[in-house]
Amino acid sequence: MKTIKKPSYKKTIADKNPDYMNKRLLLIDRERARLFTTTEGAYIQVNINAECEIDVFEMTNKVTPKETSLYKIGKECLGFYDAAVPKMLTHLVTPEMEIERIFNSLRRKYLLAVYFSEFDRPCDFINSKFNRAFQSMAGIKVYQGGSAQRKPNDEFWKEHGFKPTIESIDWKTDMESLGEILRLIKIIYIDDLDRIYKEMIAIKPGFHEMWLHDDFFDVMPDEDSHRDKVLRMLRTKEALIDLNLEKLPDDINRNAYMSYAACNITEGPFVFRKSLSASYFEEIRKIKNKEELPTLHDKFHILDYLNNRIETREQLEKVLADSEKFTRFI
Repeated sequence: MKTIKKPSYKKTIADKNPDYMNKRLLLIDRERARLFTTTEGAYIQVNINAECEIDVFEMTNKVTPKETSLYKIGKECLGFYDAAVPKMLTHLVTPEMEIERIFNSLRRKYLLAVYFSEFDRPCDFINSKFNRAFQSMAGIKVYQGGSAQRKPNDEFWKEHGFKPTIESIDWKTDMESLGEILRLIKIIYIDDLDRIYKEMIAIKPGFHEMWLHDDFFDVMPDEDSHRDKVLRMLRTKEALIDLNLEKLPDDINRNAYMSYAACNITEGPFVFRKSLSASYFEEIRKIKNKEELPTLHDKFHILDYLNNRIETREQLEKVLADSEKFTRFI
């Protein structure tokens, strides 16, 4: 049987783009707005190994190997006339970067809801007190405990004065995209669950808590859950440990992942890593106190709209304009 040699890109990747080595990546569309899907609804996964060879897969409910090259992917999938490797690399992202993009899109849509509701002081509504209002807007079932008098889900945003005009906001696309990327992550990282779980808890709620919570470095979660173990590691109060996960914990599914730390959305900030090699988990662990937070700008694009208070609708309009780029792959 003839052995087909894998395409190798040592010169372009190893010498000029080493961040792409040893990565599992997904193809994004030519506008850099979302993940690319074929007409059949398949995602394209590209794995690049230490030798800069690639393996390509189509992912639906099953994973199908494809014999192709980056050039062919650019021509056939993205319709590029010039599908040179350097250009194609800019259209490959890690799966967790899709998590960032979705959260940024949800943050902006929450600010749009504040804007559409014509509140005089937008900053009054950029607050964790409105976590359940956001969840109900986004179609997430709000937890009501054992309350005998249960409210319709929509009441949680209506009772705070948000106007019916917010119903024109498309939350469904982001929530469906979140469900899809969580499904793909469980396949792509089946042999790397410890690392991806730590990274996802660092993205949410880790970064938000470190950036905005004054007691981040002092108050330690004391439960024995996987999440609390990761949060203690992020606060550098616990040595790196192996979680020995056999599957992603239940807090990593679409509904659960959005049900805790919703202030990650209602308060922000907008954030996106500057390179494929930047890790939320690793970078957060380097920060020892609030004075060191500005160093994170070296590795992340950050737009803080809570500490930089939005006092007027005009200021909110500017933040909405500045944050639009965060809803795409920067």
